[in-house]
Amino acid sequence: QSRTQVQTTLQFGQKRPPASHRCSECGMAFVGGCDQDERLHRSFHKRGSGGWLTWRAWQFMDLIAVVDGELGAGWMADMGECAMPQGFVCLSADDRVQGCVLAEPLSHAYTSLDDNKCSRDAVPAVVGISRIWVAPHARRKGIATRLLDAVRHRFVMGTELRHEDVAFSQPSSAGGRLALQYLGPHFKVY
Repeated sequence: QSRTQVQTTLQFGQKRPPASHRCSECGMAFVGGCDQDERLHRSFHKRGSGGWLTWRAWQFMDLIAVVDGELGAGWMADMGECAMPQGFVCLSADDRVQGCVLAEPLSHAYTSLDDNKCSRDAVPAVVGISRIWVAPHARRKGIATRLLDAVRHRFVMGTELRHEDVAFSQPSSAGGRLALQYLGPHFKVY
């Protein structure tokens, strides 16, 4: 039997719950009522209306939908109200997607411990890896490592982040192995 899943919004007395909007002119999705998102949309709209940015944004959204289906994740469901995610894609010479990563800003995370546990004390973190995926035919070729390097070098303009600045969001067993290999035995989670 297949179960129908329903997305719901919880009301806790807020004036207006966060709502995702998609601009019909530039194609950007943003959270209405979030000043940071609305400022970013105005800036993007001025630069990207009718240009290549819109096409690339839609292409990445389609890719994330496929990745979310494979990983069992929900698009933006686990991100904060004003999260400003950034996506990175690795393409082959013939423009086929080899892998992608979705990263979001963080202020803190928790250190992973043995036996799938983590510390209770928050530690500083700058970027969270919400999703990372490599196409099955391209795995074990260093693509995930290159994607993580791209996040560290490009997530904050003009700054190369340290490995210690990176955290993973609820890694799968394969994601946990990647985090262990890339960040060491006590990698950060959020």
